[in-house]
Amino acid sequence: MTNADPLKPPVPGERRIEQRLEMARPCKIFEPRYQSYLLGSTVNLSPQGLLLEIHRPLELACGDRLLLAVALTRRQGFFCRHEMIEATVLRSSVTVDDRTEVALRLNEPLPVSLENRRPYLQAA
Repeated sequence: MTNADPLKPPVPGERRIEQRLEMARPCKIFEPRYQSYLLGSTVNLSPQGLLLEIHRPLELACGDRLLLAVALTRRQGFFCRHEMIEATVLRSSVTVDDRTEVALRLNEPLPVSLENRRPYLQAA
């Protein structure tokens, strides 16, 4: 088994510009249409976007806007509305086990450098 670098550069033909970090962290999502908060977890993220999994089926369309907060440390568990970042749905699909996988573009970058997360991930 090899130790792959979690910050992998885009491969030729890749449509994403930024490096992605494989990182499973809890997140809180506010869906304005339903006026409700949902729980999810990240699959991977970059400074400008992320792939996340919502723990229930949810119909989202390309272009829908959500508010999102990601716990970038294990101790960060509570978020206030003013700490949430607006994101735009790029694609969404419901999985066979009734979860929703959503690719999002962040309207502002995450408040922390992903490069700074590397030592934390290796220690986890």
